[in-house]
Amino acid sequence: MPDWFPIMEPGTHKQRGFDNAVATFLRTVQNHHVSLSQMADQKANVLIGASFVVLSILFHEVSQRGFNLILGLLSATCFTACFFAALAIFPRSGKGNSHPNRLFFGTFAQGTSEEFHQSINAILSSDQETIHAMAEDIYQLGCVLHHHKYRYLRYAYRTFLCGLSITAATAVVMYL
Repeated sequence: MPDWFPIMEPGTHKQRGFDNAVATFLRTVQNHHVSLSQMADQKANVLIGASFVVLSILFHEVSQRGFNLILGLLSATCFTACFFAALAIFPRSGKGNSHPNRLFFGTFAQGTSEEFHQSINAILSSDQETIHAMAEDIYQLGCVLHHHKYRYLRYAYRTFLCGLSITAATAVVMYL
């Protein structure tokens, strides 16, 4: 943990109440993370759509003129970029998580309604518990963004750009 990150041990903090500043801060951070997640999904969908348009044109070209190296490279590029973009938007299961997020539907949907209500009551039992649950939700969303969505999105866009560059270079070499 960085030095600037305040860590409060249970019982060592001053109880100050769940004031508007804390609530606003947590909501703002959470909304920012949700917006980043939506942007990642939109970017992945744009790349998938563009790749399928290119693939449709390529399939038409292959049926008219036959297969060649340039069409093969471009097809492989589009398929690979689509694969990584799909991984970016593909939902992950929470199985195997050592710290299940009590606010995530995938966690509480595995239990009963009564267990869900007990969990919510425990979260709302104190300001500190509420803040902890919200902070854990923000942390886990950030981890998903960093380790999953944006990682695969980077792979998808890099694959697409590198593949287009290699295809263009191959076309220049072949036809000049």
